[in-house]
Amino acid sequence: TPGTYYFRCVITQSGGGCDPLTTGCATVVVHPSPSCSITGPSSLCPSTSGTIFEGPPGLTGYAWSISGSGTITGSMTGQSVTVNSGSGCNTSYELTLSTTDGNGCTSVCTKTVNVLDPVAPTVTCPTGVINRNTDIGACTYSAVGTELDPVASFDNCGIAGMTNDYSNTGTLAGVQFPIGTTVVNWTLSDHCNNTATCAITIVVGNDVDPLVSCPLTVNPYFTDPGQCHASLSFEADVSDDCGLASTQYSILGNVIAFPYDFGIGNTIVDVLATDATGNTAMCSFNVIVEDHEQPTVECPKPLYPFQVNEGQCNASLSFSATSSDNCGVATTSYYIGDTPIEFPYDFSVGSTTVYVVVTDVHGNAKTCFFTVVVEDNESPSVECPKPLYPYPVDEDGCTAHLNFAAFSSDNCGVEATSYFIGDTPISFPYDFPVGSTVVYVVVADIHDNTTTCYFTVEVEDNIDPVITCPVPLSMYTTPPGACHVALSFAATAT
Repeated sequence: TPGTYYFRCVITQSGGGCDPLTTGCATVVVHPSPSCSITGPSSLCPSTSGTIFEGPPGLTGYAWSISGSGTITGSMTGQSVTVNSGSGCNTSYELTLSTTDGNGCTSVCTKTVNVLDPVAPTVTCPTGVINRNTDIGACTYSAVGTELDPVASFDNCGIAGMTNDYSNTGTLAGVQFPIGTTVVNWTLSDHCNNTATCAITIVVGNDVDPLVSCPLTVNPYFTDPGQCHASLSFEADVSDDCGLASTQYSILGNVIAFPYDFGIGNTIVDVLATDATGNTAMCSFNVIVEDHEQPTVECPKPLYPFQVNEGQCNASLSFSATSSDNCGVATTSYYIGDTPIEFPYDFSVGSTTVYVVVTDVHGNAKTCFFTVVVEDNESPSVECPKPLYPYPVDEDGCTAHLNFAAFSSDNCGVEATSYFIGDTPISFPYDFPVGSTVVYVVVADIHDNTTTCYFTVEVEDNIDPVITCPVPLSMYTTPPGACHVALSFAATAT
């Protein structure tokens, strides 16, 4: 470490005495190394000459050396040195400097300098589209002088060459261009193969408009099956003396190609013919497309018969037909007769025909129908009378003249309420005999569903009989020879 150091030396007796024979002291100064640095660019272009690099000033000695792609010109022992770069790209050289100061101390340092050209050149072409007309009597244009050559070019390390991809030369002077658009790409190269490009666009045209005649249409056209358009192709008759660049078809400014799907209605097609120089001609034609395709409809297939809703004389049902149309279904309507209906609909008992009318967005209609059968299998309800038996016989009679009525109801209506004793139908009032009589009640609704109940009528005879004794004659005479008379009497009873 640089600095001042003090040393003390003591010499003692070898026999082990304690007193020193002699004592000495010394001072040693350690000087720092001189500075060493190289100032100069870190990268240079190939073949760069006269580049100066400098070391630190104020030192007594300098020694320069170099290795790699570079050479030192002039003195190699001064504070500065002059270097020429080599011609190779992407190489380097290393400068070495050894410095000496007044104390005789030395230092060594190095600097690496890259020999390269990372910067691409620049080239500027004439801007915008260059429009020229064909030469007189020709369908080409010949470039005049350097009008189509780049207008500016630069490279930090020097330009190696320039060429174009049209004539493969360094100039377009005198080169002929056909009618139409030609893009010429210029390429500029430096010595390290860095490149820059620019392009010019030259459009050569003439002053004669093309001729265009629109196609003749056979209107109206019908939509393609299953489609809401008609896929059609048309071709205009176009021509030009030096050739056509394009024939463009458009609808309301939108370019189309054929075959084109024309929608329903009237469509105006514009035809624009453009020649190679931009001259244009136009015409227009109309295409009318109509939709005469009926929609498709598939009626429901009811799994009949359906049963009435509980307690109701109808079945509340919903059905949906399946329909489609090439242009879209507008409405699906359901009718019973001429009466429109909506679902859910209360279908009455019996067979009902439902008509389905599907109408598309252009008024085309298709009809189908299906039948809904509803049955009433719900039995009526009946509540038999509850007789307050026993009943006495009628006065002066051996029967009870009685009247009963069962209570009945049905979801669709009761057709008849019948009363039977055994298999014999009876009606009320009825003369019930003495004893126990079972009466059966059979209720039938309007759809022949039946329900049965029964009740018992007890009749008792609580009236005593009335008897009338016979009235004998006041005297009877025995027959001759007999001592008695054989007589008969009969009492009457009711």
